[in-house]
Amino acid sequence: MNIEFTLNGSTQSTNISSAERAVDVLVRHFDIHSLSANCLSGKCGSCLILVDGNPVYSCTLPGFLLRERRVETLEAFQKTKEFVVISSEFQKEGIDVCCAGNNAFMLIALYLARKSIAPSDDDIREALANAYCDCLAPEHYIRTLRTALHRLDTARKTP
Repeated sequence: MNIEFTLNGSTQSTNISSAERAVDVLVRHFDIHSLSANCLSGKCGSCLILVDGNPVYSCTLPGFLLRERRVETLEAFQKTKEFVVISSEFQKEGIDVCCAGNNAFMLIALYLARKSIAPSDDDIREALANAYCDCLAPEHYIRTLRTALHRLDTARKTP
């Protein structure tokens, strides 16, 4: 079946089988390297993408459901001002996420930054439920993200 969708700002069209998951479509058809299908059950977050602005596990999403949707991956986020500010704050504060969790934690930060410049701790914890990493303390992530969002708000206001 043929599907058309927007991937990282560009309209894409591809022919997929009905059995392909979104992660398969993105990795095999579009060479997206930030995704990994580690758990295949939507628990680890290594396959996390934003679909129409919301976090979604691409390993559990049938590929055909990408049709007419707006999909964003870490590759697009890495080219933004938000990424520079958030990732530099994470590095400064020693947020060292394993490579499997990096995709999820960075996209969660982007999702939260777009949703509100000052999300509540509950909003952050709820968003963090989309990722799993033994090497990151949630409270450290929350504090660092708050600082990064404050810096991002300041950066957005300066020309």
